[in-house]
Amino acid sequence: MSPSVADRDEVAAANPDDDALQTVFATGLVADSTKLAQSLRGVVRAFQERSGIDAALVVSGPPVGLSAEAAALLLALVAQALEWFERGARTTAVVLGMRTEPDSVVLSVHDDGSAEPGGDGGFLLQLRLPL
Repeated sequence: MSPSVADRDEVAAANPDDDALQTVFATGLVADSTKLAQSLRGVVRAFQERSGIDAALVVSGPPVGLSAEAAALLLALVAQALEWFERGARTTAVVLGMRTEPDSVVLSVHDDGSAEPGGDGGFLLQLRLPL
């Protein structure tokens, strides 16, 4: 599964100061999970500043190598999920998780469930990407 060029361009345009992300997209170089985490932190920070919604990234697992295509896919998915929250989801907090394993990266997006009375949060997205 590959992100579209438009998805990659949108993520790149939304994060012009992220040197690691720009290098991955411009060169197609293999990235690593540490650089991906840095890029995700920038995406989360920009989302929080734009929307006023509390957001955090939790990273766990050992550093792993991944292709530029895999990094672009994960960044595009996160950007789309955060856009959904920004466009009107009733939530006051979002937590993104990235867990690396020797053969995969697991990405999850949770919200606080404030849209439902007494809501206790839930998954918007959980994806395991084989490396």
